[in-house]
Amino acid sequence: MSLRPRLERRLIALWFDRPTPPWWAWPLCLLSVATRSVAKRRRDRIAQARQARHAHAKRPRIVVVGNLIVGGSGKTPICMALAQGLRDRGWRA
Repeated sequence: MSLRPRLERRLIALWFDRPTPPWWAWPLCLLSVATRSVAKRRRDRIAQARQARHAHAKRPRIVVVGNLIVGGSGKTPICMALAQGLRDRGWRA
């Protein structure tokens, strides 16, 4: 029998059968603690970067032009005039 099936069988038995790990599994426990702390630090760093990125982002102002009529009520000319008026005042529309 090769090494992989034996190792898999031992790890499965370790995970499901025993309440406390044997002596040879302690390095794996220490490794799991180290891996958990590195992953937590990385998740925290990513979350802080996201918060910092969103804290400085300005939300765009939104103007909604519409009504219950689907077509032919003059929404397009109003939007074009509104956009031109905003551009004249230095806004980007």
